[in-house]
Amino acid sequence: MMKKPISADSHITEPQHCYVDYIDPKFRDRAPRMERLNKIGDAFVIEGLASPMPTGPVVAAGKDPLQITARGAFAAARMAGWRSG
Repeated sequence: MMKKPISADSHITEPQHCYVDYIDPKFRDRAPRMERLNKIGDAFVIEGLASPMPTGPVVAAGKDPLQITARGAFAAARMAGWRSG
């Protein structure tokens, strides 16, 4: 049975390449990765999850709830959500 994702840390946004760039190279091909998908835009693709995690809701901090959609682009994320310092 495929698991559905649940975010336990929605107060931050992981940078696009945080998993692929820092994981042990022998696991790199299985690391969560950002892909641009036709129907939902940028999304994290994670092995073992039933569906990709779209960035639309992830980068929604400070937006009017009526403007939040599943389709999104990582470029729309507020830098303060993923960049320290």
